[in-house]
Amino acid sequence: MVSSSIIYAAVPISVIVAIGLVRKLRSRKWGKCISNTCLRGKTYLITGANSGIGLETAKALARRKARVIFACRNMESAKKAIAEIRKEQPTGGEMIPMQLDLASLESVENFVELVKAGFHKIDVLINNAGVVIPLKEDIKTKDGFEIHLGVNHLGHFYLTNLLLDLLRRATPSRIVVVSSTLHEQGAIDFEDLNLHRLIEDAKKGKIKGRHNPGYSNSKLMNAYFARALAYRLKDSGIDVHTCCPGFTYTNLFRHSVKWYHYILMSPIFLMYMRTAKQGAETVVFCATDYSIEGKTGKFYRDCTEYTSKYPFDKEVETKLCTSLNATLSIEILAPDLSKSAPFRDRLGGIVKLASKKLWVLNRRTTVLQAGPSTYTLQSKVSITYGILLSHLGWSMSVSIVSRPTPMLSISNLLAIL
Repeated sequence: MVSSSIIYAAVPISVIVAIGLVRKLRSRKWGKCISNTCLRGKTYLITGANSGIGLETAKALARRKARVIFACRNMESAKKAIAEIRKEQPTGGEMIPMQLDLASLESVENFVELVKAGFHKIDVLINNAGVVIPLKEDIKTKDGFEIHLGVNHLGHFYLTNLLLDLLRRATPSRIVVVSSTLHEQGAIDFEDLNLHRLIEDAKKGKIKGRHNPGYSNSKLMNAYFARALAYRLKDSGIDVHTCCPGFTYTNLFRHSVKWYHYILMSPIFLMYMRTAKQGAETVVFCATDYSIEGKTGKFYRDCTEYTSKYPFDKEVETKLCTSLNATLSIEILAPDLSKSAPFRDRLGGIVKLASKKLWVLNRRTTVLQAGPSTYTLQSKVSITYGILLSHLGWSMSVSIVSRPTPMLSISNLLAIL
């Protein structure tokens, strides 16, 4: 007769062993990058390389002797991560921490200036960084965009476009966009890209569960951007690959998944959740494997090509991802101040204000006198969105390359200065 104490001990042990076996079987399907090609002489730039999948990707690249730029918001964390990797890999590739806050478009510009000053080329850009924050918290970027739209998509969009010159110098080069199969649950609403309605619903408790529409939408925008960029850069020598790391245990979902969720759901997590290293395998594959060179515009999961279930729309892609090269003219009527001595000084302040508000009007803005009391601010606009201008209160369509904006009241502008 088997004692009850043995039975009580055997049941949980059997369950643990069974879960372990299921995980082992599943992990065989997760894919592994088998390429170990030496990457000496190549420069890789990874956003969010100080933790999670970005950190494991950086480790794998440094092990292959690549030079790795850690583009991170938290410099202390980046330096600490580099020090830990250096202990593990004393002979690994060079690792360079650089500050980049994707929640600030000004920070993106400053970062790119430093990169261009210090590096002749970038062989591979890995757009890895991302955030997941409950919509009810209503967090905005420094430029006023909803946090998922601003960080996960717009920040990377701007960064990528500004680095294209360095990628062209390194051809054949690559851009790796880390998306997710959660993009299949996303939706693009051009009338509410900043999710005002969903945020209000979340505050009222109308959005149930842990699904975050802001994150899914941003991952869909990533996928659209990669498709559009691959088409735009076709035959340029720059390949664009999109990938999904899979359901991975990182600190990405720290704001939405609580510690007790891990306890309650531990059997499911143990069977289905990957480690950060396992999640990084497909990212490393897209960044290094020579078998996919020239196969631009593909989506990968588990180190193999993946066919998305989402019905991509070419019109949405064009509207979302078209770049502008235009001249903006802002006409200012100032009959009451045009004769004032300080007017020119104040006008300089208005130029600065316009530069800040329009984000890209920042180095080439000129003031032209169109009449006795009418002034025009002109500036070249490059690599931006019609939707960005629309968000900031300006009317411009991505299908129009040059268009004067409505007249502004100078008194309103001066009141803000």
